[in-house]
Amino acid sequence: CGKENIKGCHDIIALETGLQFKILYPLENLSQKRLDDANNSSIVMKLNYKTDSLMLVGDAGITDEEKMLGIFEASELKSDVLKLGHHGSADASSEKFLEAIQPEYGIISVGKDNPYGHPSLRIVRRLERIGAKIFRTDESGDIVFTGDNNGIKTVDN
Repeated sequence: CGKENIKGCHDIIALETGLQFKILYPLENLSQKRLDDANNSSIVMKLNYKTDSLMLVGDAGITDEEKMLGIFEASELKSDVLKLGHHGSADASSEKFLEAIQPEYGIISVGKDNPYGHPSLRIVRRLERIGAKIFRTDESGDIVFTGDNNGIKTVDN
């Protein structure tokens, strides 16, 4: 031990199964930094398996999205499934970010009757405008997807 085992932006973790995890954000190693807002330091990663992809945005907000849009091509961000940032709040999932990702499915992880009013109706409408099928944990509970060479499918949702 004694070796630092930290992955950062652009690092890829590849498994023998063909599954790859690519770290998209944060752009720098934050392990030794004091953070005023941990949400804006959320790990954003993209999972790729064969022809299928899933992006997990954590609590990253619009400022973080803009940084990623400035670094990555839209083709690098494009994902079949997007787990939306910050529980579908209005300060995440900008139009530009959603247009770059073009998800077929949008997952909003949110508690039922939460005091924050998540998800924002504005974010739900943005997903509808780009044609994404929306799944919400407050309405469906657990959300399960499977993937194969024929695309991603929902299971019991």
